[in-house]
Amino acid sequence: MDRFKPIAALAAAAPGFPELLDSSFGRGWKGVHLERHRCAPGPRVGHHVDRPVLVMLCSPSSHGEHRDICGDFVPYRKQHGALTSIPQGPATELRLLVETELTYAAFEPGYLVSVAAELEMEAPDIQFQSGIHDAPLYSLFQLLLNTLPTQDASDTLYVDTVIHALTIRFLRWHGFTEKRMVTDNPISTRSRLRRVRDLIEANLEQPLGLEMLAREAGYSRSHFARWFHSSTGKSAHSFITERRLNRARHMLAGDLPIVDIATACGFADQSHMTQLFRRHFGTSPAAVRRRLAPAAAAPR
Repeated sequence: MDRFKPIAALAAAAPGFPELLDSSFGRGWKGVHLERHRCAPGPRVGHHVDRPVLVMLCSPSSHGEHRDICGDFVPYRKQHGALTSIPQGPATELRLLVETELTYAAFEPGYLVSVAAELEMEAPDIQFQSGIHDAPLYSLFQLLLNTLPTQDASDTLYVDTVIHALTIRFLRWHGFTEKRMVTDNPISTRSRLRRVRDLIEANLEQPLGLEMLAREAGYSRSHFARWFHSSTGKSAHSFITERRLNRARHMLAGDLPIVDIATACGFADQSHMTQLFRRHFGTSPAAVRRRLAPAAAAPR
């Protein structure tokens, strides 16, 4: 991964001399670009950040110096999980004094504006904040970070949902609050659910994103996730995973190879399907196939 360079926004935001450890580049993420850096001691080289950036400290601690409003360098120290919000514009001059691991979320400005508009907020005005500890933001950040090494196409909805939740929390952190969702009448809810479920069933083998499902329900992305959970008792990601697993179990009664069943049900590969299958049913697809095999085919 160190053969890749950080994107410009993060090269400008990063202190010291960054080595890129992991990145969401090429994974099809929408709204946020995520990078994990190991930064050697040194100054912040960039002078302008071209989009808002949220930074999480992954090392146990870190310290350095930053220039204050009087032009003097003053020391700072941060502990694991500390969050820093960097707005688009000039970057604060800074010197990192110890090797530090940091994770960055660079927000596409248009995505921030679109999420704010869904929530009927004014266009966001992101401010610099440093060394803040916010448990929900940290948890969402960690979920995205944990997804980097293992993400596959079937995780599209999960990643979309976490990115969207992270963005809303980021906006709340800057003082924005959304209006309460208007509740549907029961007939409207049933109709919307039927349309969404039909869409899911017809496209289980495809990546299903948050925007696609929200559009089918007639809701914004922000309202869809809460509405779906309140209507079904499950997240959309959990519901789709269960439907894929149930379809796979049904198909195991036939003679299609298990690797092809995994593809037909929207899993990244057979290994991914087997892992989820064991977690959900307590057994493997191969064991289910043996149990469902016709008696005539069993060895005598």
